[in-house]
Amino acid sequence: MGRDNRTLSRRQLALGAAATGLGLGCHRHERPPSRLVLPRPRPPEPSTVAEPRPSPVIELRMDDFAVGDDHMEQWVQRRAEAVAAFLGGFPVDRVDLRLNARWGSRVGFGHVYIQAGEPNLRINIGRDITAAKLDADWVLVHELLHFAIPMLADEHRWLDEGTATYLEPLIRARMGNVDERYVWDQFIWGMEKGRPRPGDRGLDATPTWGRTYWGGALFSLVADVRICAETKGRHSLQDAWQAIARESGGRVVRWPIERLWAVGDRATGTQVLSKLHHDWAHTPRDVDLDALWAEMGVIRDGDDLVDLDDQAPRAWIRQALTRPSMQPVERAPVIERTA
Repeated sequence: MGRDNRTLSRRQLALGAAATGLGLGCHRHERPPSRLVLPRPRPPEPSTVAEPRPSPVIELRMDDFAVGDDHMEQWVQRRAEAVAAFLGGFPVDRVDLRLNARWGSRVGFGHVYIQAGEPNLRINIGRDITAAKLDADWVLVHELLHFAIPMLADEHRWLDEGTATYLEPLIRARMGNVDERYVWDQFIWGMEKGRPRPGDRGLDATPTWGRTYWGGALFSLVADVRICAETKGRHSLQDAWQAIARESGGRVVRWPIERLWAVGDRATGTQVLSKLHHDWAHTPRDVDLDALWAEMGVIRDGDDLVDLDDQAPRAWIRQALTRPSMQPVERAPVIERTA
């Protein structure tokens, strides 16, 4: 994705879910839904499980797009597989996914919501989108990650959006969709926008666009680096989110944030998450990004990535975060056409 496209895409998030109607509405030509069967999350200890959960399913309905049905379904399947692999299994049992055609040739905004207890996702996509643009887009991975996060109090929206903003490029790197340089170029551009500004009152009390999306992403980056460093690479933020998604069942439940931290900290054998939130919740804690980038071997010039130094003290953490080393999930997603 080019610089202009990158900037535009991230700025689009500032409009929020209200922009899901972006573009001129087109007449809907719906077809029978496809069923995308996803791998189950790794269950807790067998003694605690009465019956196995059914394999998760994505009910996929979509309008007509220039790239064709097969390409659209493969686009959904590959990204759902990548998210499921990162989380150790897709976090919810069922998702109703609609891909709505709009005027234009790009992916618009997504909207995740719960209706009658069922998770739903709507994404608006330009009817004339090309295969290259579709495959390079980040929106679907970002939106699917929301299903791993239990519903939280409004003041913690930064965790919901920030986690998805942080994990999305890492997952896309691991699936081979982007390279390591792309990830750190994104982070150089975005993390600066997540730092506190004058008048900031901490993450829980500063619901600006920058703090919600990139402040939450900065929290995740700092937490990930600390977990990796404290455990000498035995654990990462991925372990925390796998445990949270597995134990909560994802978006269909509401949790207090203290419970989420307790599960995440237990999974990593640290207290990084709970302590970092206690420190950042109501205090505008800044991060010395120059020092952080130097430790991780990220060499920049302003908002631009110049090079990656593999000899830096914590370059091993940087490399581990994007290394395409996801283990295969128990069962790969398949698409079943239904009448």
